Amino acid sequence: MNGRSVPPASAALTQELHDIVENDRYPFSPRIRTLGRSSPSSDRNRAPSRSRRRRCIPRHEQLPPEGDGAGEIRARLVDDTRCRHCFYSGAICHRRGILPPFNADAAMKVARGFHGTACLLEGILKQERLALKSIDLETINQLLGRTTSMVVLEALAVELVLKVRLDWAGITVARTHNHANLFAKLPAADRKDAEERYQARRHPAMRTTLAEVLAYSAPVFEMWRYQHEHPSVEASLGEMQRAFDALAENIPM
Repeated sequence: MNGRSVPPASAALTQELHDIVENDRYPFSPRIRTLGRSSPSSDRNRAPSRSRRRRCIPRHEQLPPEGDGAGEIRARLVDDTRCRHCFYSGAICHRRGILPPFNADAAMKVARGFHGTACLLEGILKQERLALKSIDLETINQLLGRTTSMVVLEALAVELVLKVRLDWAGITVARTHNHANLFAKLPAADRKDAEERYQARRHPAMRTTLAEVLAYSAPVFEMWRYQHEHPSVEASLGEMQRAFDALAENIPM
């Protein structure tokens, strides 16, 4: 079939085959490799490369705010053409590295949800420990899973509230999970206020300053997510909870 013109009657099928090969999420799978060798527009011995796959570049038009959302920006998709592997609704293509503007209100709602869930898991874990009559491997795995979940959620909650504080201060939100680096970017007055609020909540056994707490928790989110890659991991849930409360104070619900 290669090297010969495609009959007009089969042009649509040829184009459909080409689109399937180019846009599949798994270009190196046996199925796509076989289809690629059958496509007139593809080399017989080459799998479709990611660099040749379409990228979604949708166009938007801004719409005026509605309801009480003063300053709200809405957008309507004008061109719905996008790559099939893109998980987004067309507004963003994650493979192009294009991110939406930081939404402080949405981020704060999510942060409070993570914080609340971590506290809930902590309470459940305490009750389960008190009710334990014997410990086996399965029980240990379950307790470890609950502990990991609440630590990761709390670490992400602290990260988000720090980013909300940065956005409020008019500072560009950095793409990092490091609590200490985010805290260091806050204006001195904001850091001082947060420090005073932390001191009001601090238990005597906890680290002396908020900066020390955030330096200790800086790698927690990444290390606990990939704890199977580390011989051991550490975290202080109580310190992160008090850090979150100190940073979240005075932020509207």
